[in-house]
Amino acid sequence: MKRILFFVAALLLVTNGAWAQKVAYVWGLTNDNTGEMEKAQTFFDQYFVNESFETCPRSVGKFLDMNEFINNIDGKMDDVSVVWLNVDRPANSYSDNVALYNNPAFVEALTNFVKGGGSLLLTKEAVPMINLMGRMCEPSEKGHGGFTNSGGALKQWVINANLGGSFDRRSHPVYDGIGTAKTDGLDDGAEGFAFESTTSWFTDINTGWNDLLPKGEGVNASSTEDANFDPNKLRNFERSWNCIDLGTWGHIGDYFGAFIVEFLPGLFNGEDWKGTVIICGPAAYQWVNENAFLDNVKLFTKNAVNYLLTKPATMADVTFSPAAEIGTSRYASTFYADQSALIPSGVTAYTASVNTNTLSLTKVSGNVIPANTGVLLVGNEAKTFQFQFYPVPAESLGENAFAGTTTDQSGSQLKAAYDGQTLYVLSKSNTVPLGFHKLGDSSTVAAGKAFLVVESTGDAKEVPSFTINIDADDNITAIDIMHNGPSSLISLPSSVYDLQGRKVATNPSSLISHPSSQKGVYIVNGKKVIIK
Repeated sequence: MKRILFFVAALLLVTNGAWAQKVAYVWGLTNDNTGEMEKAQTFFDQYFVNESFETCPRSVGKFLDMNEFINNIDGKMDDVSVVWLNVDRPANSYSDNVALYNNPAFVEALTNFVKGGGSLLLTKEAVPMINLMGRMCEPSEKGHGGFTNSGGALKQWVINANLGGSFDRRSHPVYDGIGTAKTDGLDDGAEGFAFESTTSWFTDINTGWNDLLPKGEGVNASSTEDANFDPNKLRNFERSWNCIDLGTWGHIGDYFGAFIVEFLPGLFNGEDWKGTVIICGPAAYQWVNENAFLDNVKLFTKNAVNYLLTKPATMADVTFSPAAEIGTSRYASTFYADQSALIPSGVTAYTASVNTNTLSLTKVSGNVIPANTGVLLVGNEAKTFQFQFYPVPAESLGENAFAGTTTDQSGSQLKAAYDGQTLYVLSKSNTVPLGFHKLGDSSTVAAGKAFLVVESTGDAKEVPSFTINIDADDNITAIDIMHNGPSSLISLPSSVYDLQGRKVATNPSSLISHPSSQKGVYIVNGKKVIIK
């Protein structure tokens, strides 16, 4: 009897550095198992169970019924770090397929698994599990065309991972080694990763999000087939759901659609999700025998599982010291890395610009620090925060006066590398408050830290320090004039008022545009500020 409802492919990393795959097939409520599911199961058995995984030893799979999975009977889930859930029943409706695994206890077990740090791969009709877990809204695209015969015409579908031509996710590890082709084999067809090609039978089933709505707006069915030429819609979608859109239909040239998505670890709806979830729901992900690109589907699956297994939990730790307090329960540090990083909850990042003797901070609007980008960090606690790897190129943050280093560098080394410029590092002493102070030759800038680079011209070269004072809302609360040099200021946008309550400026930095005519006492965020 065919008893498999769907399968969960579970793998673990053991402490001696070798991969020991634990493969679990979960069965339960039906004997309706399709040929597509059997093909996926056979692939998994051949590649992950009976053959070596990369350079790892062979291992033995195991069956788990749903009760064993949910209740971790005999500790059978204790060593699991990645779960692959695949449901592929094209003859059944969307609601019927969801009903197969919409078991409250099973949903809760998978939710706790991901929140605890486990990773999950959801393919085909298993994608809606992400909604049942409370990590995403219900898919807006849930088309079920079932089996279709092309009647001899070439039906060739590809994945576009260069969204709108400006959000390029083609370097993501899930696509490693996968060749490209053109939609329907046409000379003028859109090119993308080749997932499906047939002249006979294929399945026309897509599960994903084609409206790219931010969290809180629900699913807008009326926008299902609307073009989306607004890149901010994609940005807001990713920021709102803490995810990366990795791919859409091959013929889509704008910012429309999310059918391969990575949901990132982090705080979501007030809860900490420590694990990663990848969903793959385009119709092009075909396990049918007639698919000439079936090897690419297999390779994508191998890549996704390998990525989830080997993805480091963190790429860097940043500790905020109580000595670096810059306001009420606000602590400063800097950051620099040669890989893009996710900004953890509780941390705010800033880029910088310098105009004459004014240093202005710009809050990073998204949740990603691009590779090779220095930033000032403000943490809401004096503790260590974990920064996680962001696996695709991130958008530039624009002009930025922060640079950084990935290795320990002496002051003399850095000053030689930045000849003609003045360097400042975040520091303090018994006599000098926390701020950006000129870098000394004998000082050391540690690996992973940023520093400020200022052109050594005009008044700027005479500024000994730029000081920081930020309140609980990340606003400026004081203008500090250091030593005997020109006034220096770290500013965040904020209105300025005189003592009579009249607005005199929309940004504190404008106060020192002409210091000789702007001396006096002002109110900034309820605080008195003296410009001498």
